[in-house]
Amino acid sequence: MLAVLLLSLALSGAAVAKEELILKDGLSAMVDVVETTHDSITVQARKSGNLISAKLKASELDPHCFYTLRRAH
Repeated sequence: MLAVLLLSLALSGAAVAKEELILKDGLSAMVDVVETTHDSITVQARKSGNLISAKLKASELDPHCFYTLRRAH
């Protein structure tokens, strides 16, 4: 649910575009990657001056996207 909210905010053009994040179902958005772990990625997006952050589990993301972002950060 949080992933869908974050992506809807990012898709509205409110995010500071840094990295492409692709969900398992194919939805994508440009977000700032804050942190990665072996099984999650924490991202941020800005909406109306507020910074929104979400921790997304690897199982919620496209596998190629997850491993690419994790290697990059």
